[in-house]
Amino acid sequence: MTVNRLSHILSAAVPSWPVAVAFAVAVSMAVPAKANVFDVSGVAVGVTADSAAAAREAAIIKGQRRAFEKLVARLTLPEDRAFLPSLDSTAITGLVKDISVAEEKTSSVRYLGLLNVRFSADDVRALFTSSAVPWAETSSRPMLVLPLYETAGARLLWDEPNPWREAWAARLPLDGLVPMLLPEGDLRDVATIGVEQARGGDPDGLAAIARRYGVEEVVIAAATLGRPALGGGPQLRVSLERFGPNGIETLYDGTLSADDEDAEAELLTRGVDAATGAVTAAWKRANLLQTGSNTVTAMATPVTRLEDWLAIRRSLDGVSVVRRVDVVVLSRRQVRMNVHYQGDGDQLAAAMAQAGLTLDRSGDPWVVWSTRAGSDDVDR
Repeated sequence: MTVNRLSHILSAAVPSWPVAVAFAVAVSMAVPAKANVFDVSGVAVGVTADSAAAAREAAIIKGQRRAFEKLVARLTLPEDRAFLPSLDSTAITGLVKDISVAEEKTSSVRYLGLLNVRFSADDVRALFTSSAVPWAETSSRPMLVLPLYETAGARLLWDEPNPWREAWAARLPLDGLVPMLLPEGDLRDVATIGVEQARGGDPDGLAAIARRYGVEEVVIAAATLGRPALGGGPQLRVSLERFGPNGIETLYDGTLSADDEDAEAELLTRGVDAATGAVTAAWKRANLLQTGSNTVTAMATPVTRLEDWLAIRRSLDGVSVVRRVDVVVLSRRQVRMNVHYQGDGDQLAAAMAQAGLTLDRSGDPWVVWSTRAGSDDVDR
């Protein structure tokens, strides 16, 4: 379709929208993946060499490799990583888009720095595809963690000290696809939900604390420290239950033990790692993208104003699995488009939900709208 023809259609269909603006949003557009998924921040490096320049150069190479290892751990499952080829420094550099230095200290022979490394999403995807390694790149919405700790008959949530909360605080934020955050533990939190409410899964209290922190899901992270009746080191029972729009769901339930009587702090840290690792792995498995799974589907979105469409477009920019959006029809009531995405319909719907979009697949075309605003029916 020529530019003149498209402009004519837009001016006839949407007389109240400026043609230049409408044309700008109607043309075929590439939708980037969620950028921060392929960015690795705060990579610590320290190198000693014959000179400061040589140390810095070696540190950059070392930092790129560490960042790549973190990226692979973030996006793939442990059992699949063995299928990736062993990359030399030149190959890793070829995957890097740019590097910035957050902090650095130098001497005549020493370089210390914190690096932020941005990888090319397309090049990393191509590497996974060529290696037949599935990966996930959809981040979940943040979850609020309530660290409920029980030991020697005492139950702690907001009380200090709470070593279970301290173990969580030392591990958050996670460098992965499932962001978790801790409440502040101030007087307002104490008044919002108590330890027994959290332990019993009280829906009103959990909903109230969720509203305070602007999240949809609250994770009740319960840990019970005890010792076997026949003696031995401490044991830690850990369970994670997620409260959200769909009710309460168990995310993890396991018991860890230690041989050393003085290993309680280490055991708590292992408990956090085991629980968060299980949650992250489950999320990845549900959102793994298989190689060669690109699909294009016709969709529509209801609009009453230009701003409605611009809001949808901005939300689509945050859907990691969407590769491209081609607008077919732009009218005063709706936008029809062909959406190119990787994965299946369930994965697309899940990724859209994380970006604040709802996808209705019951008809043809599929209908997408923002969950943050109401929408009218779409003519099918």
